Parts: sequence; structure tokens; C-alpha cells
Amino acid sequence: MRIFRLFFFPLVLLLFVFTSCKNQLPEASIIAPTTGDEFTVGETVSIILNAKDPDGKVKTIEIFAGNELLTTLYSIPFIYEWDTEDMEPGDYTITAYVYDDKDDVSTVNTTIELLQYMEPPTVETLAATEISESTATLNGNIVSDGFTPITESGFYWGTNSNPGSDDNVELVNNTSGNYSFTLTGLEASTTYYFCAYAINKKGEVKGSVKSFTTNKEIEVGTFTDSRDGHVYKTLNIDGTIWMTENMAYLPSVSPSSEGSDYNKYYYVYGYEGIDVSEARNSENYSKYGVLYNLPSALYACPSGWYLPRDRDWEKLGSYISKNFGPYSLDADGSWLNIGIHLKSSYDWQDGDNGSDDIGFTGLPGGARTSNGMFYGKNNFAVWWTSTESNYNEYWMWTLQTWDNNLSKDEFYRMWGLSVRCIKAN
Repeated sequence: MRIFRLFFFPLVLLLFVFTSCKNQLPEASIIAPTTGDEFTVGETVSIILNAKDPDGKVKTIEIFAGNELLTTLYSIPFIYEWDTEDMEPGDYTITAYVYDDKDDVSTVNTTIELLQYMEPPTVETLAATEISESTATLNGNIVSDGFTPITESGFYWGTNSNPGSDDNVELVNNTSGNYSFTLTGLEASTTYYFCAYAINKKGEVKGSVKSFTTNKEIEVGTFTDSRDGHVYKTLNIDGTIWMTENMAYLPSVSPSSEGSDYNKYYYVYGYEGIDVSEARNSENYSKYGVLYNLPSALYACPSGWYLPRDRDWEKLGSYISKNFGPYSLDADGSWLNIGIHLKSSYDWQDGDNGSDDIGFTGLPGGARTSNGMFYGKNNFAVWWTSTESNYNEYWMWTLQTWDNNLSKDEFYRMWGLSVRCIKAN
């Protein structure tokens, strides 16, 4: 028993001394960021640690992102501001190696995701086009997707002056560039408001609010010329009543070889006789009406109607531009590209027909030229105005096969051109 005591107590004492002298590892935790946190490349990530050594002190902390050493910390507070500007998007494990004063180490880690740099999208609202009494086309443009995919885009619209998601929503889901949506079933003479919008991971952005007003309903009618009983179709275009057929008043007729700058002359395309009844029975008279030199054109319209002025044609062009464009004027005062909306949907050479969107029915009736010949049927339509130009000639407006412009030019008075009449107020 004595021998046992002699050996047991020293052994316990030795074990106690060994245990009490063993170094304890540092204790550490990563307070921020936490696993699963997301950051955008370029953001600064605050790495905050809590570390202590139960039986000594923390000497250093090495912080790694993957295999890359970010920094070494030597004293509290254990905080490092990580600039991620040069990093690639992806998952990163942040590991902290915590050393104590005996160079023993503990490790802690957390995993975050660096996302591609992104920002809210940039979107702009463009002017509405192709406005009629019941339809309009809304237009928008996604200037930038914000460096992350667009998840939704479209238009908010309605009669509310600040439309949003509580109003009418039209989804287009375009991801870049221009996009459009055509509204139908609108009320005539009504103002509507709209804005383009786009959504990505960073949120929703609305473009500026724009507005448009639908047209008055186009009023179609007829007029009977008491001079000869001829019935003309009419159209109320933005408050101006136009005949939608060429004037056909024919008190006399002459062959193309005869003409004057000052005396009245009347022609029917392709007819070279002087018999009014015979001329009226021709196909060209039925389709294209009469060609007038300027002196006869000034008096061709019936009572209560007048030969359009230059500004009346400009107003017509402006109406088409507003409702189907916008279009522009060139340096000569011609309306570019609006002719497609005024040309008839048939009879133009090589199928170069128009869409005749408002029922103006511009037929290519040609002309009688100043050198005494008929020319241009199926290729152009030319109408006189009552406005004198700067060169003692008169302005005229034309549609032609080689482009879709409503062109303005000046002709000698002896030319034989078509006439459209406007009702006097």
C-alpha cells in the first residue's frame, strides 16, 4: 500500500502539471459578413472578427479570400475593409487564421457571393406615334439594362396624369433598345398619359410621362355640285372639309396641244378632242377628273368651296405627321415620307401604292405639260394651289412613284393639273 501511494500521488501531480500547462487555442468568430451574404463587385465588404485567447493573447490574424491573403491584423479592433473592385464575380470563402502568442492557430470562415456590378436600368419614354381617333402607338427605349438582365418592361398608361402600376399596364418585355406597343379601342378626342418602365434586380425605373390626344372622329360625307350634278365624297380632316376626289367640272375641253397662261383651259388625260360629252365618258375622266390650267383652276371649285392655299396643304401634311409620324419638312418645304398615307391603295405604277390611311385617295392622274402633252399617269398626282410663288408661278403639291414624299414645287400657269377643293368656313 505504501508503494502504491509513493507512485500514485506523484503521477497525479505530474498529470495535473501537464494539463494545466497545455496551451489553449484562440477563440474566434466572424461577425460580418455572414454566410450567404451578397455584394456587388466594387463594393467594400467590412470583415469584422471577434477573437481572444483564454490563456494568453491574440498575436496576429491573417484574412484570406480563397487563396489570396487580404491582410494581417495585429490588434483590436479586428476589422478589415475589403475593396472588391478588382475581383471577379463568384463565391468567395473568407477564412481568418487566428494566431496566439505561442503560434498556435484557430480558423474560422464564412462564404459570400460577389455579384456583377449592377445599377437600376435607364429607360426613356418616346413620343407616341400613329395616333388616330381610336389607336396610338406607345414608344420607349431601354438605354441601359444596368449591367444585369431586364426582367420586365412595358408601359403604364391611362387618363391619369401620373400613370403607374395601378393604371393600365402593357407588357412588352423588351430587354434593350427601342420597343413599342399599339393601343386600340381608345376614345376619340381624349388625352392619355403614358410612360415606359423597366425592371431589373436593382429595381424599377419609369421614364418621363408623355401625353397624346386622340383625333376627332373623321367625318365622311358627300357634296353635290349644282352646276352638273356631280357627287363628290368629302372628308373632315382636323376641322377642314376636303373633297376626296379630283374636281370633275368640265364646261369645255381642249386637246393637249392647246393652252394658255391667262385663258381658261380644261383637259381630260389622253383625250385629244373637243367634245365634252365624249370626254366625260372616258375612263380617265371617271377616275382622275379634269386637268385645269391655273386660270381655270382658280374658278373650278363650286360656290362655298375654294382652291386650297399653300398653307392648307401644309396643314394637311402637319396632320399626317402628327398622327402617323412624326415626319419632317425638307429645305424646299416638302413633307418627307407622308405620301404613303395619302396615296390611293391602287393604280400606282409597279405596285407603288399607298396605305390611304385617312381616305384621301390620291390617284396618279398625271398632268398636261407646258409643252403640250399628257404625261405621268400612274406615276404622279399633281394639285394646284391658289398661292403665287416668288417667280410669278404658282405652288403645287405632288405625290409620285419614286418616293413617298408630299412634294412642293412651282409650275407655270399653263400646266394642266388636278384640283381638290376645300369647303369655305
